[in-house]
Amino acid sequence: YPASQSDMRRVFLLLALVALTRAWTWGRENPQGDAPPKEPRSCKCEFTGGPAEEEDVVVSGRLKEESFWLDQLEEEVKELKGRFDNIGSAAQKFIHRMQANEDILERLEGSRCGDDEFSCGAPGGECISPLWVCDGTVQCDNGRDEDKETTCKNPAPGGSKFVADLDGNDPCTERKPTKLEVVVLTSEPSEALTSVEHTRISYVVTYNKDDAEVVETLNTEGIFSYGRSLLSIFPVNENRLAVDLHFDTEDQRLARASIFFEATKEPCFEFTMRRVD
Repeated sequence: YPASQSDMRRVFLLLALVALTRAWTWGRENPQGDAPPKEPRSCKCEFTGGPAEEEDVVVSGRLKEESFWLDQLEEEVKELKGRFDNIGSAAQKFIHRMQANEDILERLEGSRCGDDEFSCGAPGGECISPLWVCDGTVQCDNGRDEDKETTCKNPAPGGSKFVADLDGNDPCTERKPTKLEVVVLTSEPSEALTSVEHTRISYVVTYNKDDAEVVETLNTEGIFSYGRSLLSIFPVNENRLAVDLHFDTEDQRLARASIFFEATKEPCFEFTMRRVD
């Protein structure tokens, strides 16, 4: 049946009402012009300790943990470095002791090197000129000729003093000392050869004369040779008695002293001197 005019009018009114309702709702959700923006909905909690604060606590805890771990790692690195330093020191002492044993063995059994040669020792066993020792160029396969801790360390530097107590009954000196002191006043490298040093020496000689003790000082010069580990002291008077102080690697505070005639190299007597400075 055809719709009446009243029914059609009712439909149009309903459609207009729906359109008006939609427009009003859209305007509230999307403000225009000077209308203040609508704040997003959120939950405002009156209590502390929300997610942001929890995150700060977690980050702070992680930083403290990493700082502690880095401190611990640094301590471990220091400890490891100390171990390596100790190993290096022990290795140097072992090498030094082996060289000392070689020196003693060569002195007792003889060396394959000549008296005027420097023995490089094991394992190569080379023999080189003493003038090549401590000259800045390595000649020995094991580097012993340029070793700063042993070979190239002067055991009788300027200011050092060596003392020996004697019996006052030697066969060749004029004064027959009961005590002999060797004082190294200066020891300076040679301008021409770095393998030797020029020294100024003072003897302090104590001896008995006419039932009295006499102390006398005598001055002279000498040469220290790195290649021979030897301090050669020139004669002080006409009897031409020279003195050699030979140092071993084992204990460089001790010296084997020898008094001999300069011209003939004939020995007078030998004794041990100890460094006391």
